[in-house]
Amino acid sequence: MKWPKTKITEYQGLLYIEQLANEHEHIFRKIHLEEDVGIDGVIEFVKDGEATGRLLAIQVKSGDSYVVPGKDGFIVPVDEAHLNYWQSYNLPVVLVCYSPSRKLAAWQDIKWYIQYQRQREKVFPQEKVSIKSIEVPFRNELNGQALSEGLYQLTSQYAEERFLFDKANMTLSSKADERREGILYISLRRAKLATRLTAFLARRLILDENIDIVRLAASTLGYCIAHRRWSFYPDEDLMYYTRGLCRDFDKEHVCRLMEAVDDGDFGPMSLGEACLDCMGGMWAPDGQNALRQIVVDTQIAMHARANALVTFYGGDWDALIADSKALQEDGLGDIVTWIMAD
Repeated sequence: MKWPKTKITEYQGLLYIEQLANEHEHIFRKIHLEEDVGIDGVIEFVKDGEATGRLLAIQVKSGDSYVVPGKDGFIVPVDEAHLNYWQSYNLPVVLVCYSPSRKLAAWQDIKWYIQYQRQREKVFPQEKVSIKSIEVPFRNELNGQALSEGLYQLTSQYAEERFLFDKANMTLSSKADERREGILYISLRRAKLATRLTAFLARRLILDENIDIVRLAASTLGYCIAHRRWSFYPDEDLMYYTRGLCRDFDKEHVCRLMEAVDDGDFGPMSLGEACLDCMGGMWAPDGQNALRQIVVDTQIAMHARANALVTFYGGDWDALIADSKALQEDGLGDIVTWIMAD
């Protein structure tokens, strides 16, 4: 009985991955072809002789037909059913392409690729992005280093997302140290964990009694609301949602933000900038009124009143200094003196 050449080519890719995993002492579990609906196998990573429980799903495409002339990589046709299946899969999913003639394998993070392309469609609707294929560049070569570092890191990211729920729960604690630990984790990883959930949790903590928690929350909230500044393909839905969370900020919220900025720095990438971004979600008149109320309230800490005055002037020190005499006549001489002395 003849053994189809296509089967030989198909198995070459699987054998390459299995051998690579074995060489680096990881575990590769093939899925029987009759049970394969979009995943060909799963790698479990081993560290120091111990199985880690970190799993990575693999879809393999083997053959030189996926190498397109003039392209430095593979191009694999896909349909909507497979895209949805991979996107909803409970593990990170990697597409591995293997060229028998080149003896070369390369990989692509499928979920990242789908999200990237769909986000581009939101940012550039005129391009009408439709995912009909997945590109796998040769530079993403699947070798021992890529397997044990790059692909292992993917499983770490997904484990981190699962860990997020524990930290999110901590932000709801009645204990300040637990709330701080939860929002600290989120704040330090906001580039990876910027979601509606993290924005919502940060919004809840803006009025926290612990000022360190307020600073971390403002930093996270500001990142979400100004995502365009931090990402080449910003999440417009996240930005719109976060602005909505800040829409009902009042004097109390603005005051807490002004109190959080203890160094007077509102420059690029500062906490002050993040606080201003949070205020950017307010209606302009509401924000201005809140600042006025803070400036004249002598019960509020001086540095917070000074921050409010500087913010009211849009950070224009020249304009503030030019109006210093008028401000003193309006009973704000204590703030002006404090600012000048500082």
